[in-house]
Amino acid sequence: MKHRYIEKLWFPVRVWEFASGEHLLNRTLHDVQITEFRSYNTEGGVGTSFPHLEEWTQWKPLKTWFEGCANELVTSNGWVCERLSVTSMWANRSDAKTGHHHTPHRHPMSYLSGIYYVQGSAPTMFVDPLAQREWAQLHLDGGPLEETRLTYSPPPGTLLLFPSYLVHGSIPNDRNEDRYTIAVNFFPTGKINLGAWDEPMLTLDIK
Repeated sequence: MKHRYIEKLWFPVRVWEFASGEHLLNRTLHDVQITEFRSYNTEGGVGTSFPHLEEWTQWKPLKTWFEGCANELVTSNGWVCERLSVTSMWANRSDAKTGHHHTPHRHPMSYLSGIYYVQGSAPTMFVDPLAQREWAQLHLDGGPLEETRLTYSPPPGTLLLFPSYLVHGSIPNDRNEDRYTIAVNFFPTGKINLGAWDEPMLTLDIK
């Protein structure tokens, strides 16, 4: 089954946007609303679920769809690995009208990361990974903040995949509804890249 996607170019960094069906979105919204959250992101106040939802039976359909989308990119980009596998996925909640937000961060030890937007999406903010190029020249005071920040607020049911090095956070949630998202990380598995004698440079199995 092919999964349709839209490729975008930011900064420039390639990111990829997918859209799920209504059934998967509604199921995810139901599951996330009954999930337990704890506030580990103390500075921003965002609630975080158990860090490995992919291990839970009720989250398997979402994991399967995530991997289908990521592996569509493996095929279309010709990346030399057997597949991209989910290594972790978790839910985030920013309560309505609280100003809860994610401080800027990245996802180390991953190849691709993703955000699935479930409800009440106060914008995500992405940071230009080469922001310093805007400062390495004569400039006028007052900038270039706008040139090095991009905000993104898609409709519910959108999955955005991006390189894991891309720094991102979320804008304070001052909206009238809770903000729910699912975060996910991927890593290449199986036979990865080719070396001498067409032997893989690495064979990796993630448990």
